[in-house]
Amino acid sequence: MLIFILIVVNLLSLFLCYVCMKYNSDFILLYDAKDCNPNGNPLSGDNKPRRDSSTGLAEVSSGRVKRYIRDQLFDEGYPIFVLTEDQYESDSVMTPDERAERFLEDREVEDESEAFKEFVNELVDIRFFGSAFALEELDMHSITGPVQIQPGRSLHKTKLNKELSNITGSLSTGDGSGGSMGTDYRLHYALFSVCGTINSSVGKNINFQESDAELLDTITWKSLIHQTHSNSKSGQKPRLYLRVKYDTEFYQIRNLDEYIELESEKSEQDIRSLSDCTLHIDTLVSKLESNKDKIDRVRFIEDELVDIEFEGESIPLENALKKA
Repeated sequence: MLIFILIVVNLLSLFLCYVCMKYNSDFILLYDAKDCNPNGNPLSGDNKPRRDSSTGLAEVSSGRVKRYIRDQLFDEGYPIFVLTEDQYESDSVMTPDERAERFLEDREVEDESEAFKEFVNELVDIRFFGSAFALEELDMHSITGPVQIQPGRSLHKTKLNKELSNITGSLSTGDGSGGSMGTDYRLHYALFSVCGTINSSVGKNINFQESDAELLDTITWKSLIHQTHSNSKSGQKPRLYLRVKYDTEFYQIRNLDEYIELESEKSEQDIRSLSDCTLHIDTLVSKLESNKDKIDRVRFIEDELVDIEFEGESIPLENALKKA
């Protein structure tokens, strides 16, 4: 009987460990952008692609990546809190405060504890990223999410596409007069790296589960395929996604892009496609191998066109990770 009880307890412990996000995760997304504007900078005056003028590296905000993820969640039928104008069912676009108030009014929620549960249990993007709003009557001002995404940067120096910088943006008005001229700035090519973390301590507070982390894995990948079809965003594609799930507290590698090296026979600004790039992952595999006692598993999605090199040999990522 004692043995049976111990087995049941151990099985229950394993089940809870899987269901609840018990330990932290690190993840990295690599995606490329070709002849497009992956994230315009409105402060530039011409909405030019974001670039660091000192390093030549292209940049993308965490907000841009989160918007892709939210839009993909919305399209797949998941309820989200932060909506775009065309995602509202009515013509009335609401501020975050107004949206929060309406959400709780529809559910007749009157106390902070119940409101918190309604937000995190029903709205997936809040369970991922949290959100800021002010509900003075409940003394509730924000919810912190366990998923934090850092601003992304290209793994190489980039160049604006000058061949597309003088496109005419005029349309005929039908009365013989022309429209206005516009300038369309785009990047020739950029291979972006976006890193993020999942904090299990925060996750426990809002019922973030392992199934949520796995949803994040797939939704992030699909969002770069299905949410980049506008004129300025078309030309982007996910190439590699990897998440390291730990099995010990208070340990994370962080910044996984620091362990990946891009190599090209061309100068960095002359890189024009994924075929011009080779990704060396020796340092990454070594880091994972030296900390394998702290790692539960590594989940990944890999585009077949990515050239991964490990120990001087082109090799699928799965085969390289088996050596870790």
